[in-house]
Amino acid sequence: LPEQIHREEFFDLTESQVKGIKDLDKDPTTTTPIVYYTKQLQIINGTLKKDTVSSSGERTLWEKYDCEKLERAVELAKTNKKLVIVARHNAELHLLYEHISKIKQTYIFNGDTKEEDRQQILDTVNNDTSDVGTCLLLQSDCGVGFNLQGVSLMVWYSHTWDFIKYTQCLGRTHRIGQKNTCVYIHMIVPGTIDEDVWKCLQRKESFDLALYERDK
Repeated sequence: LPEQIHREEFFDLTESQVKGIKDLDKDPTTTTPIVYYTKQLQIINGTLKKDTVSSSGERTLWEKYDCEKLERAVELAKTNKKLVIVARHNAELHLLYEHISKIKQTYIFNGDTKEEDRQQILDTVNNDTSDVGTCLLLQSDCGVGFNLQGVSLMVWYSHTWDFIKYTQCLGRTHRIGQKNTCVYIHMIVPGTIDEDVWKCLQRKESFDLALYERDK
């Protein structure tokens, strides 16, 4: 199999994200640490679920934030013909789709993707030879049991806590039939829960390697 290269890219919080995180302290629905950190992750990745109703009766389900990660993901989509972007939550996939689908052919592959459409999407992404290229937006929970050896760039927009799901996603591109070096870009906001999730994955990987006494 070809070489694997992992790169970390670091991003700052925007003003709107800093304000959003501070506002969590005033949010009456943020009652436990797990809820607080879940909402903080949503803000860090550009969208926060808010089930509120305005004075006009309009229901607001998601609030969006300026996000350096999102800007970088769009830039990578512009400069690379084919790539896979992995995200933890569906809201992030749809946020990415909203921006990247304006640039190139883009598919969302998540739990809502119909079974009969899945293989066709994968075949299209693997075999695409167009000048514009293709982007696959993959939910980390769904990174099992299929081949993406036609793509060599995987971008982790947000990470899962689950090490098995993480390694399974990595294995979609790094597999028999892959002819190019596999590059993985990990987007991280340091000093936040976002970095904590990434460090947690790294600790789990170190334990896994030590347990089986094998090289990375």
